Amino acid sequence: MADDDQRAAPRYAIDAPVNGLVGSEPFEGRLKDVSKTGAAVVGMGDAGYDNYQFVSLHMEGIGDFSGQIQRKIPDGFALQFSDDDEEERQKLEAAAQASIGTRPIYG
Repeated sequence: MADDDQRAAPRYAIDAPVNGLVGSEPFEGRLKDVSKTGAAVVGMGDAGYDNYQFVSLHMEGIGDFSGQIQRKIPDGFALQFSDDDEEERQKLEAAAQASIGTRPIYG
C-alpha cells in the first residue's frame, strides 16, 4: 500500500495543556498533535468555534502561536499556524520531538 499522506510537515503526538483565545473568547484545552505548520487542539468543553476563526494559542514551556481554524475535529479543531515566524515553528517541532522522540506519527 502506497503512502499517500499529503501533509506539509510531519506530525507528532503530544498531550500537553494549552490555553488561548478563539477570537476574543478564552479557552483551555489539550494538544493532540503538532507539527511546524499546525496543531490539533481538543478538550475544549463548551468553547465555541468555527472554521476560519483566528486563534491565539499559548503552549506552556514552548511559546505563543497564532493561526486559523482549518476544520473541526472530534472534540476540537485543527489549527494552521500563521506564516509569521519560522524560527518559532521550528522550536515547536523540536519541543514535540523531544517530548516523544523523533519518530513522527504522520508524514
